[in-house]
Amino acid sequence: MNSDYKYFKPSEMFRTDTSLPNIPTKREEWLNIEALLRNVLNPARETIGIPIYVNSGYRSAVVNRAVNGAKNSQHLLGQAADITTRNLFSDVQLFGILEAQGEFDQLIWEVNRRNTQWIHVSYKREGGNRHQVLCKFPNQPYKPFSFAELQRMMEV
Repeated sequence: MNSDYKYFKPSEMFRTDTSLPNIPTKREEWLNIEALLRNVLNPARETIGIPIYVNSGYRSAVVNRAVNGAKNSQHLLGQAADITTRNLFSDVQLFGILEAQGEFDQLIWEVNRRNTQWIHVSYKREGGNRHQVLCKFPNQPYKPFSFAELQRMMEV
């Protein structure tokens, strides 16, 4: 097995709760997934020392439409993953680790209307990573964010 999958099974990177086809078909998509694992997810897993679960990684166009994903979503290219440790406080720690690592295009703390949170992280294999740190809360636009702000929110 490819060493990029040290802590993750390939199937985790394209799992979906839909019954729609969702397996990467292009070499570029596979290379992007492997780069995301090698440069972002595996180092974060090494540091945090507990499992990281992928809620959504690669998405085919049909899956992306079904889940109301953005038309230009990096998930479509295999460049993004929505992840969680399944524990709020560990997710806060993971967000801090990812921000400190600095190897990402976008790092987003997301919360939905059901008050479920996850971390969206993306990585561009061929460079040009923007190092954007954002948050997205229900009925609000994306806005700049930081680990320090997240820590302050958790203190309340």
